[in-house]
Amino acid sequence: MRRHDDAAGRAGEPDWYAAGHWRGETLWDSLVAAARQAPGATVDDGREAVSLSALHERACRIAGGLSAAGVGAGSAVIVQSRNSVDACAALLACFAGGFVAIPLPPMFSAAQVAAVAASAKAEALILLEEEDGQRPADVLAAAPALKAAFVAGPAGAGSDKRLRAWGDCLGANPLAPAPPHPDADHMVLYSSGSTGSPKGVVHSGNTLRFAVEALARFHQVGRTDRILVALEFGFVGGTVLGVLLGFLAGASTVLMRRWDAGECLAAIERHAITYTLLMPTHCFDVLRHPDLDRRDTGSLSRAIMAGATPEQRRAATGRFCGIPLPMYGMSESIGHCTCALDDAQESRNTTDGRPLPGTDMQVLDEDGNQVPAGAIGNVFLRGPNRLRRYQARPDLTAETIVAGGWFRTGDRARYSEGGFMTFIARAGETIRRGGVMIQPGEVEAALRDHPSVAEIAVVAVPDRRLGERACACAVLIAGQRLDLESIRQHLAAAGLPRYQWPEFLLILDEFPRTPSLKVRRADLAALARQRLRDAIEPGG
Repeated sequence: MRRHDDAAGRAGEPDWYAAGHWRGETLWDSLVAAARQAPGATVDDGREAVSLSALHERACRIAGGLSAAGVGAGSAVIVQSRNSVDACAALLACFAGGFVAIPLPPMFSAAQVAAVAASAKAEALILLEEEDGQRPADVLAAAPALKAAFVAGPAGAGSDKRLRAWGDCLGANPLAPAPPHPDADHMVLYSSGSTGSPKGVVHSGNTLRFAVEALARFHQVGRTDRILVALEFGFVGGTVLGVLLGFLAGASTVLMRRWDAGECLAAIERHAITYTLLMPTHCFDVLRHPDLDRRDTGSLSRAIMAGATPEQRRAATGRFCGIPLPMYGMSESIGHCTCALDDAQESRNTTDGRPLPGTDMQVLDEDGNQVPAGAIGNVFLRGPNRLRRYQARPDLTAETIVAGGWFRTGDRARYSEGGFMTFIARAGETIRRGGVMIQPGEVEAALRDHPSVAEIAVVAVPDRRLGERACACAVLIAGQRLDLESIRQHLAAAGLPRYQWPEFLLILDEFPRTPSLKVRRADLAALARQRLRDAIEPGG
């Protein structure tokens, strides 16, 4: 098993054990202890509801099935599923049996799953959906190192002896827990970032546990809570900051298999949900759903609305939830910034939060100096929640984890004197118009309260003379109109200088999105270039 002390890029990193942020107890033992202290806590996927202790018993049987199939300690196990009790049990089976869990969302294709299996040298595959009977055979054909594929649905054509029924795991003799050291690899998250291809982000038991426990303390999540997991299995916001958060906090957890705003509101009412995490599209859908004011969501005392606009958080306050909370983080540095429940309401509405206690943030200029309050700079993060390395990418690990253990995020942000940060844009999203830099996030922030705008994104389009110019891409509120002159008047009233005003406008019915609902800005920029070709390439 890999340990932190043999991973790359740690020069000058603080001693997280000495600081009290990491501990020698295994993650599995922490989960078992939490379950014992919360005998009434359950996990409910709409098909079945089981206690946490029953979930652990199921996990040990699954671990026994994996072991009987020849999967060795320290080997990777891919779990592809929607949110379900069985998916959670399979995840915990890895922690109990000393395997490395790779949770993948259901929309990953067979080719993507096979590529992940090859990169991680995975020995087992668990497929819990029944939507594509050919998928197991396709993955096994492309990943000869796999020793077994456990399938809930049809196994598909062929006679590959590695194909096994999921019931073989569920009915196996339990494996006596043999959890890995908390510094060993526990989970690899495959990021669905809005730029570039997915990357395998490796976390240990200690990095996962710290992230979850720090957030639970900051947001006061405990055994009396009922958590709704709306994000799909495999994404950090659902699998770590939803499922694991509930299990380690001893809270009851309700799982949504598919996103539906109406069902979300119904679940909050039906289960008296007290806490959840939503992405921007979820917030957009919920705040415009006709059932919002018909459902009783009074139990929802706080909700993370990651990436939501200030207007959305204001609109949600007292109507959808008691306290909407921001969050800034990523698979590489889980849940790094948010607000506490007693932070000023204006900070909760208008910023992306402050670093969790025990973590650090720097916002630096191009020379590596701290920028003054209010200025925009490059974001560097450090903490016991930071990834240990990228899977099979030592080059990327060395590039992003720099001296002192700081993670180079590639993000641009503004940092206030009070320690709150406001995300501006990915560094690669900066628009370079001649010799002037335009930060899309600043323009987008000013346009979000335009009365016609439902969603806005500003991207670069090429220009032969200036290099790039700005295009505003908008989804409109039903029945509204928008033109460039209206945008310019709005930005002028907001005080933005003329050089930041977009020179093109593209109106769309919806934005292209990643599986975790982030806007695919690269795809949006490509669409803008295609739609505006005649305007940006006259005579071309």
